[in-house]
This record gives sequence, C-alpha cells and structure tokens, in this order.
Amino acid sequence: MKKFKSLFVFFLLLLAFKNLAQTSSDSLPKNESKRITYTQIDIALPLYYDPAASEDSELGDILPAGINAVAGFGYHYKKWTAIGFHAGINMRLDEKLLATPIFLNYRISPQIGEDTILHIQLGYGKVFALGRGGLSGPYKRINVGIGDTDKIFRGAVFLEYNEMRFSIHDRENIKSFSIGGTVFFL
Repeated sequence: MKKFKSLFVFFLLLLAFKNLAQTSSDSLPKNESKRITYTQIDIALPLYYDPAASEDSELGDILPAGINAVAGFGYHYKKWTAIGFHAGINMRLDEKLLATPIFLNYRISPQIGEDTILHIQLGYGKVFALGRGGLSGPYKRINVGIGDTDKIFRGAVFLEYNEMRFSIHDRENIKSFSIGGTVFFL
C-alpha cells in the first residue's frame, strides 16, 4: 500500500511540473490573455404594466415587479461567441414568487462599432419555485444588450424577456420583460 501511495504522489508531482513547464510568462505576448473561460453576473428589474398605478403613484404605469440576479460561467471563442452554465434567483413581488432558474446560455457578441458590441443571449433550462412544493417547469430567456469592448472586463445594459412555464395563481406561465445590466469577466 505504501508503494502505491508513493507512486501516486510521484505521478501527481510529475503532472504538476509538466503543466508548469508548458508555459512561461516570456512566451506569451504582453496584454494578451489566453483564457477561454468567462464569468458573467446579471442584475435586472422585471417590469409590469399597472394602469391603476398612475392615479396613485408618480412612477407611471410601468412599475418594477421584483429583481432578477443571475451568475454564470462558461467558455468563449475569441470573445465573440460563448456557451455557459447559469443559475440565479428571480424574485417577482407582484406574483409573490421566488424561483431559481438553472439554464444553459448561448451568447453571440458581434462588434457593431469601434468600441461597441451587441450582446444577444439565449437561455433554456429548468426553473424551480422555492417554497411551493415541487413546482417546476421549463425556463426560457432572451436577452439583447449593448456594451463596450474592453479586453478583460465588459459591461452591458440589456432588455430581457424570460418565461417560467408553470401554473401559479390561475396563470399558465409567468412571463416578464426586464431591464438590467451585466458584467463579463473574460
């Protein structure tokens, strides 16, 4: 057993040194990142239309309905297209609903100006209502935004449509339009 343990440690050390020897800081060009992974954080405000709100409120007919927060990670190709795994919390105060979507996200980011990028994201997965027993269903998300072209840190503002397909309060599914911001760490 002791021989097996020492052989195992030897192979682990060999693999570690092999990976360290493959790249050096001198071989990579300055200011160029070879990372192919990304991390993304989104914060959005779902909106709802209330025609009676304009009489009572100075905010108007369109009011915030809660907050959505999503975080994800994945792989990108030349910062132009990406696929990743995302999860978050959708809180809808008008529906008294707290849900957790878990979904795959596909993003394309074509450059439309010198310093401007168009972000289009499509997400599909599953959503679970918290505190509602086994209530769950499919989740869809479409997100269109505009952002900057920074090399490591990118920000964007977006409009989002998401749909949670399960029955609650005599509604077949919960749909919302949101406005928000996102941060990408490339």
